Amino acid sequence: MDIEDLHKSTRVAVVNRDACSPKKCGLECRKYCPVNSQGKLCVSVTKISTVSDIAESLCIGCGQCVRVCPFDAIQIVNLPKELSQAKCVFTYGKNSFRIFNMPLLKRGRVMGLIGANGTGKSTMLGLLTGSLTVNLGNWKDPPSVADVIRNFRGSSLQGYLGEVYKGELSYAVKSQDCQAFSSKTSLQAPHPEISVALQLDELVKKDEHVLSGGERQRLSIGTVASQNVELYVFDEPTTFLDIGQRISVAAVIRELVAKEKYVVLAEHDLSILDYLSDNITVLYGKPGVYGAVTKPQNTAVGINQFLQGYLATENLRFRDHEVSFHVREVDEGSEETEPQRDISFPSKTVRAGEFFLKYGDMSFKTSTVTAVLGRNGMGKTTFLKSICSTPDLAYSYKPQHVSLAKQVKDGLCTVEQLLHRRGLLHIPAFTTTVLKPLGVDLLYKLPVETLSGGERQRLAIALCLGKHAILYVLDEPTAFLDVEYRAAFATLIRRFALNNRTAVVLVEHDISVIANTADSALYLDGVPGQIGTMSEKMNVDSALQSLLSKMNVTIRIDQNTGRPRLNKRHSNLPGTSR
Repeated sequence: MDIEDLHKSTRVAVVNRDACSPKKCGLECRKYCPVNSQGKLCVSVTKISTVSDIAESLCIGCGQCVRVCPFDAIQIVNLPKELSQAKCVFTYGKNSFRIFNMPLLKRGRVMGLIGANGTGKSTMLGLLTGSLTVNLGNWKDPPSVADVIRNFRGSSLQGYLGEVYKGELSYAVKSQDCQAFSSKTSLQAPHPEISVALQLDELVKKDEHVLSGGERQRLSIGTVASQNVELYVFDEPTTFLDIGQRISVAAVIRELVAKEKYVVLAEHDLSILDYLSDNITVLYGKPGVYGAVTKPQNTAVGINQFLQGYLATENLRFRDHEVSFHVREVDEGSEETEPQRDISFPSKTVRAGEFFLKYGDMSFKTSTVTAVLGRNGMGKTTFLKSICSTPDLAYSYKPQHVSLAKQVKDGLCTVEQLLHRRGLLHIPAFTTTVLKPLGVDLLYKLPVETLSGGERQRLAIALCLGKHAILYVLDEPTAFLDVEYRAAFATLIRRFALNNRTAVVLVEHDISVIANTADSALYLDGVPGQIGTMSEKMNVDSALQSLLSKMNVTIRIDQNTGRPRLNKRHSNLPGTSR
């Protein structure tokens, strides 16, 4: 397909190169294609082919190849008519993901990107820095730099891309994966104020192999923010950070735009995205198939339209349901078939190396969700492990860092095979209430070892909830999840606790998830890395207000969507509670 045909195409055909295996199938996609039966070569594949080749210009969108593929390797998606005039700015190759349009960055403004995982946020960040070159959909014979710039004539992007491709726009990137970050090789003389704000001084002295995910995150952010460049890029900068650290990161990033720099970030924590951004660009589409970029909008408007699944400015509905952050439902107990039970734990002092954690007698009621709040280093994970060590306790634990290596130690294993081994496959109630809301059913054919961070997290949550227990303990379950799956998890876990008459305890840092999920909260305070002391159980809203007040931040509720919003510094808006 040449570039003109691509722009005229009304649908996208994507072939998963990891899943497609012509040597192991009957070439059903070619055999049952109605266009092929008419003598035209819409689907071409042989036993020696690497993958199937689908001619989008000939495809009629019947979906027959999708249905008959034994490996679920093909997706055919009709494009919305609103994209008929949109520019395809990039594709990775034949029958692969493509993205339409580009956002316009402005100096002295933070541009936030919001969208489901797989719709092209990281790809767009690469295009904005020039680490990925705009190819206008032509992967065979990419256009020259001059042709790309000429393609955007009349747009402010013409000048911006001109700077990028001429090497005149220096940039620094905080990548999504900070686990590979090396404090010894990457951190270069951080600015003193940044070191203080992010508490970096002690971390730089540590061996990089003992750094936690949150510590690596802060170091990588400090590295990027300390550089004197024109464009700063932050890809999911708040993962593994506590609420206070997220506020501190936001303050550091805000200082960058005060210097009239370009700043762009992709973030799934709505409260922080709202608090930090000046404008929002929404990315919508079909994950893994295509993504489309909207024009920049006011922060609150852009986030709310994303949640509603309807772009009023473009008269486009891109999702058939709203993502809800309404006030959590309270179990009145009117239809209880069995009374609530207390799961009790005696007071305890726990030592972990040089760290001490103290907590008093406590109990968790079945049918409830309790959030554990506090700064990193206060012993939240230590607390979870402590209660799980109680003798004769039927519990299920999802750790902070998800590794499924033990699950596939016998060799290659698909998600479907793993669920089958655990006895969780083809259980209607579990499929409906857990697997489908988490999108795990969409991962069945994928090898476990190829899953992304978000996909591993969703599978780990499902495996945790699939174990019979009275207490479910989840450590940072929404890390790497996008907004839609965070909201799905919040709804799912509350219903799971209510319907199964179990107790749920979770460590969580996303205020939207906490406010929509938890019935009560425990608050850990003390000296990070030295001693942590647990509060008595308290109301969630009171706990959040107490935590945020120490950072001179207040909270209010968005009247349109019910989501919590952080009042920006120096705001005159009063904090509210439910």
